[in-house]
Amino acid sequence: MNSFECPGVETCPVRNVCLALEANGVDIGAGEPDNPACQVPGMFEEKMISRRRGDAKFEPEMQAGAEKTDLVGELGKAARKVMAQEALPAREELIAAHTNVLEARIDLWRAMLEAPKQNRQFTREERAAYEAVIAKREKKVKKTQASGSDAVLALAGFDSRCLDEHNVLFDEQMISIINRMVGNMMDGQPTLLRGDKGIAKTALAKFVSRLNDDEEPLVISGHGDMGTNEFIGEVGLKDGKTYFKEGRIPQAAREGRTTILDEVDVSEVAVMLRLQDILLNLKPGRELVLQENGQGSIIVQPGFAVIATANEASRRYVHRQVSDPANRDRYDIISVDYPDMDNLNNSADILRRNMANLRRLAYAAVSDHQGNITGVNSDEMERLVTLASATQLLYSQPSTSALREIAGVSETTAGALDEEPIMTDCITPRRLYADLNRLAPGNKPGFNFKSVTQSLIERLDEGDQTHNSDIARHLLSEIKKV
Repeated sequence: MNSFECPGVETCPVRNVCLALEANGVDIGAGEPDNPACQVPGMFEEKMISRRRGDAKFEPEMQAGAEKTDLVGELGKAARKVMAQEALPAREELIAAHTNVLEARIDLWRAMLEAPKQNRQFTREERAAYEAVIAKREKKVKKTQASGSDAVLALAGFDSRCLDEHNVLFDEQMISIINRMVGNMMDGQPTLLRGDKGIAKTALAKFVSRLNDDEEPLVISGHGDMGTNEFIGEVGLKDGKTYFKEGRIPQAAREGRTTILDEVDVSEVAVMLRLQDILLNLKPGRELVLQENGQGSIIVQPGFAVIATANEASRRYVHRQVSDPANRDRYDIISVDYPDMDNLNNSADILRRNMANLRRLAYAAVSDHQGNITGVNSDEMERLVTLASATQLLYSQPSTSALREIAGVSETTAGALDEEPIMTDCITPRRLYADLNRLAPGNKPGFNFKSVTQSLIERLDEGDQTHNSDIARHLLSEIKKV
């Protein structure tokens, strides 16, 4: 497309600007590969700006006669902005400190899961030793010097890395849930993650599975036409002889791997009943005998685990089976809530409650791995986070719990809604993250906070319905007044 070849590293903060200049007729040249200082001609309107990134010093100078001066000037401003947002040493140090804490936690979780595979007990002394390392590294986070803004941006950069690598935001709720899931896997206890949509249940299941296995988990996605053969297996006929083709659970039991039963409550009642029979006492070292297979049994291997995810059967989640007490008794059931649901504080104002964790997710969505944020207006992002948080509350809680102080809703109407949430859909954390992540670069014409907000509101309703979107628009107008 053009002849420009950057002699520097691909992480150079102005590399894309150089490419853009070259594409628009500005001669950048081949540079001097042996010289760590990269001279970028024709880029700036000012005489010189100097920034340091690692050991490479950038001293771009203005060069007269550059073509398309207006474009070059605008690109120059963009380059200065990018270079000014390079992660400062204090921010980099703080990102590294957060990373060290997570690595210590992962070491603990993996050690807990490895002990049963070695046919031994994970001791309290081991746990205390790992937790001491975590505590020491957490103190390092607190001691690391950074300004208020750099502390926020460092956490955003760390979270951005975690979401790209693990699809998990390691806030207090997630860490607590992972601790409990790992404990269940140590004991051979199946886990059921129960909660609303778009809340990272499947991502959590896959993350914990990868702690346990080097291989990817065996995933079974629930659907209405599912039969027991997908879980357990079936008898087939080949060359006039019958054989048994194992399903995912026997395969995982034989190989000592994790099975994820995603959206398990979509399955038919008969499948769930057969599954609950299989899960009874299905722990490593025990014998699994399948009535579908008359050719022998399987000794469940260390490392075998079952993690299931489900929504609650309700008006919001149709075509779900109600899990009976016997089925629920097979699992340790863990509720996964939308962020900050424990921060209601009995306040009637749903627009002013603490949204620290959802805000943290939003910052991660618009940040790169160094904590740099571009193309985002903080006030507009705050309004969108507040709107998403309010819709999650009104979607997930009965109206009495949701504290229905919304102007325009009469007491008679509100009273009729007591037993059901006010909204039948919401802006989920998953959708908020995805749209903010696409918005953040600021490089898509017409893709801005107004269009993103409008799209998020419009998809709350199906067809010609307007119930949810009307409430969301009213909330947005109230947010702008706050």
